[in-house]
Amino acid sequence: MQFLTKLMEWLQASSLAVFIHKTAWAFTTIELVHVFAISLVIGTIAIVDLRLLGLASTKRPFTELAKGAPAMDLGCLRARDDGRFAPVISQATEYFLNTTFWIKMSIMVLAGSTC
Repeated sequence: MQFLTKLMEWLQASSLAVFIHKTAWAFTTIELVHVFAISLVIGTIAIVDLRLLGLASTKRPFTELAKGAPAMDLGCLRARDDGRFAPVISQATEYFLNTTFWIKMSIMVLAGSTC
């Protein structure tokens, strides 16, 4: 446990972490990209799901809609990386002690096989 605490302190003291923590627009930009990426994932999944349910885009073949898969993959990777790494290192010691953070990370590990 001591090693992990030291690691979190080292991460939090890194120049990138200090920059993110001290610069309001940096943190905001990272979060904005994160939310946009999540929206991209949800949107592309919704389009395909609604088509499969026969509720939307019924005149389009599924193969045409499936071409949006790379956008979903990109969104998934961006959401994962932006939401996990950059904001966390800026306040690593606080996140490390936060139960909600660990629940989120556990869910991310479970969902990670799909991203």
